Amino acid sequence: MTSAGSRQSEEFPGTPWRPAAVSRDEYAASAGFPEYVRGLAGDTPSGPNPNLPGFTNEGGLLGRGVCWWHSRLTRAALYLAYFEPGLPGPDGAGARRALSALMRCERVVAIPGYLCFRDFSMDHRHVVQRFLEQMQIHDGLFRFAWVDGLSGGSSLPPGRLAALMDSIYESNERDGLSYVKLQVPGWDAHAWIITEMKRTVDGGYLVRYLDSNSTSSASCRFVPGDARVGGRGVPWLQRTRELRKIRKAIEDFRRGRPAFRP
Repeated sequence: MTSAGSRQSEEFPGTPWRPAAVSRDEYAASAGFPEYVRGLAGDTPSGPNPNLPGFTNEGGLLGRGVCWWHSRLTRAALYLAYFEPGLPGPDGAGARRALSALMRCERVVAIPGYLCFRDFSMDHRHVVQRFLEQMQIHDGLFRFAWVDGLSGGSSLPPGRLAALMDSIYESNERDGLSYVKLQVPGWDAHAWIITEMKRTVDGGYLVRYLDSNSTSSASCRFVPGDARVGGRGVPWLQRTRELRKIRKAIEDFRRGRPAFRP
């Protein structure tokens, strides 16, 4: 296996950034197309991406963060939220209703009073953080979510890892933003949202992803023969059913189902 440092950074500009939709018609014209959501997830010319939460992974049980739920909310908001800045914004209870609707992934959500998710999340930071921590506790106690953190190896034989990366690439191309659990050495797992992948001439991939520990995207490289991606761990594709629900919610919206309004 090659050194981690040679895999961590690779130039991969990806899809140009674009702002979020600020009307029903603008959203309806673009939602569901990979270029739209990948543009939302792209890097701005300068500063943090306003389409992402305004704060990074923090808090949680034992102070170890809420990265799995932070990443799920990020993906749901990129797909399902549009904004209505000319209307009054929600109070704390309304903000929580919007968060709940996003995480259920059953409806498109119209967020009034804001131009972007960053501003909404920063104005309701306490509500967002408490919501994510409550989801962490609920999923851990009643859905045994902690088992996900123990499943899958943190390294694989090169052939198996190459096949896994091929399957993630195919899913990403077909279905859009991919939620993966990055299994790292030890008893921990981290979440990434893979926004896009690009084949390299050696048969590997450049991988662009969102990490809840950052307010912008990052990239790494997978080289055939590696046992870990970027020298860090193994990405295991998860939450594919959730993505199918997201895509159905967008289809229902286009057929006339109204957006959820908090």
